Amino acid sequence: MAEMERESDTGERGAVKRVLGRQQEPEKARLNSAERRHGLTWTELHAYKDRMLFPILPTMMGVEELPKDICLCDNVFRSLDRCIDKGIETEKADTPYARMQICKPHWIRFIKCVKRRDELVLRGVKRWERTYYGSLDEPSQKEYMEDIDTKMRYFLYAASHTKDAQKKKRLEMNAQHCAIRQSNLLKSPDDAEARFSSETPRNFALYAPAPTPPSEFPLKCLPGSPALQLQRPRGAIPDLPRSNLCLWVHGVTAQGPTAIAWALAGLRWG
Repeated sequence: MAEMERESDTGERGAVKRVLGRQQEPEKARLNSAERRHGLTWTELHAYKDRMLFPILPTMMGVEELPKDICLCDNVFRSLDRCIDKGIETEKADTPYARMQICKPHWIRFIKCVKRRDELVLRGVKRWERTYYGSLDEPSQKEYMEDIDTKMRYFLYAASHTKDAQKKKRLEMNAQHCAIRQSNLLKSPDDAEARFSSETPRNFALYAPAPTPPSEFPLKCLPGSPALQLQRPRGAIPDLPRSNLCLWVHGVTAQGPTAIAWALAGLRWG
């Protein structure tokens, strides 16, 4: 009877249900309890197909330009996909979230693989892009930088207007990649192989409105976060739109979407 009632109310998660006259625990509370117990959310577990999407490559770059030894994570993806499908087929009314426990090991392996894949792809993109960018004349280089900046602004705009948390993360990551690529092209050839931090930093300060920067300290750190050793990037900084948001690093002031993207990228210039 409980199973029939659950099937009739498919999609109404969070509602209080009565079985044989007894008030049952709300499904939303059960879901929250399961998420805390297993250390991942229901949405994260089922967003693996979006997470599998390949990073966006520059327009003129073909997939064959990437290193051949990059693992595309097909095997771990199929393992997780089979586990999720099996969990859906065998789902029971009394244990609707069992797949969170069963599929978590597959999900962890998948996330680690995809994260490593994206890092290697971005590294390959930066190496290819510096060669391609160096072959362009000055007007074409300026146009190329403007194209990256336009795409970065679009991703940030789209992320700010989407309600889907997973899609928002994806768009922010695309903007982060654009910021890293942009900074990579602004670096001198001697610094072309410098490594960038791809982690979302916690020690960047976004000001509203933009204040007068501190005298010596490179940036205002949030409590408990270590200070990165940042230096002013060599090369011209692209023109930025005026906004109430500002990022200040060693005398370089970034405003608007670019400030947000730089903060997301956690760039280590030097």
